[in-house]
Amino acid sequence: VIGDDSHPDDEPLLPDYGGACVTGLVPALLEGSHEPDWLSHDLLAARRVLLLVLDGLGWNQLQQRRD
Repeated sequence: VIGDDSHPDDEPLLPDYGGACVTGLVPALLEGSHEPDWLSHDLLAARRVLLLVLDGLGWNQLQQRRD
């Protein structure tokens, strides 16, 4: 969670797979079988959607553990 200081720096931060995560976004956009409450209805109703994913692959965590 961005801005959440309650998570210790020495443990990896795991995604919320049950919530607003890419693993839930892609099926919602492609299948339209479920409408998550965190996703805009206008987006789900769009005929075309461009999904651009830029991922640092946990860049900060990798830098902290590179030794």
